[in-house]
Amino acid sequence: MSLLTHIVRRVFVLLGLLTVFGLPAWAADVSTAYVDASGAAQTPRLATQLAGSGPLVAITILDNGGPNNGWYVADCAGTITMDGIVISGTVNLILADGCQLNVTNGIHVLAGNSLTIWAQTAGTGSLTATGNGGGTNSGGAGIGGGSTQGAGAITIHGGHITATGDGGGAGIGGGNGGGAGGTITIDGGTVNATGNNGGAGIGGGGGGASGAIAITGHATVSAQGGTYGGAGIGSGEGGAVNSITIGGGVNLLNVQGGSCSTMPPSSAAPIGRGCDVNPLNPNPVVMYLVSASAGAHGAIAPAGNFAVSAGDIANVAIDFAIVPDAGYEIDKVVAGTVDVTASLVPVGGVQTYQLRSAGYGNDPIVATFRPAGLPPTPTAATAVPTLGEWALVLLALGLAGMAGLHRKRGA
Repeated sequence: MSLLTHIVRRVFVLLGLLTVFGLPAWAADVSTAYVDASGAAQTPRLATQLAGSGPLVAITILDNGGPNNGWYVADCAGTITMDGIVISGTVNLILADGCQLNVTNGIHVLAGNSLTIWAQTAGTGSLTATGNGGGTNSGGAGIGGGSTQGAGAITIHGGHITATGDGGGAGIGGGNGGGAGGTITIDGGTVNATGNNGGAGIGGGGGGASGAIAITGHATVSAQGGTYGGAGIGSGEGGAVNSITIGGGVNLLNVQGGSCSTMPPSSAAPIGRGCDVNPLNPNPVVMYLVSASAGAHGAIAPAGNFAVSAGDIANVAIDFAIVPDAGYEIDKVVAGTVDVTASLVPVGGVQTYQLRSAGYGNDPIVATFRPAGLPPTPTAATAVPTLGEWALVLLALGLAGMAGLHRKRGA
């Protein structure tokens, strides 16, 4: 048998195995349209189409310096299923409208690597990523680090994203065993992230710090900490809070921390810190309640009720965007009993109340509105003290005495 014949036979055997086990097949690169977080159309990019993969097969998608320059697209009429993705380098993924990408063994985005997710015009492309016990991402995040590993840079501009951690991993962020959340930026789309055990919904895995988390734009976010004490958005059980920014306009749909093993029972912070990891000294997480609402003819966002761990307020910044309806303007913004209207700042052309360290204190934030052009509602007048009955009697006696003295001098 000639060497050439031997090589050809080996190639055909390999191709047969690829077919049998369903290893990933790459379609041709295609010019792909996409939009940014605001919905503005971007210049189409040449992107490689993803295809499915078979059992226990993880593929690597990378910035290979080729024609696609690290751009990929999930484009299908139904569902693409893959068993694990490893991100290498700087990768951009477009979720085409109408396509569902399922990754059953998580998407590894480790430190030094980055994944940016984009949507198309309708924003109906979906990604579901689940860390899977016993697989290549056991103990890892749905999107982010594997067991004991921190996450790299994860950016979500659009689409419908559902991410669930495994064995202590965050939904989006670090893996169990101290994996930090890396750099997480969400400024568009709808995100539903669930941590497992001590992992945060978004942020650190069990024992891991939050990393730098920024949720801005018009993103809609639900985040559930793991059942053993991960924060909703923040650190895993026993982890520290590095930096959390919630921008004005964000819809915090459902953000909850997991349960702490304390007596009486308590929970991790919805935003901020996970539970104390030491079962012999299970200090409950002390929290500031935050409530934001708007009166008729306008809106405030984020709105609703949530809580921030009190010990981390220096590292948690929340902006509230206040938008009046057409024909109306902001009348007042009150935090508790303090009129903070004068402290509003324009952010992206929208009047914004910025909640920082000194502003926390369980005070509800309420915005009210008035028809445009009308003067502000006057502040309630300070009540003038009234004289009591005995004071009136003394005053009358004093006046009578002065009158008698005046008569005596005139006699």
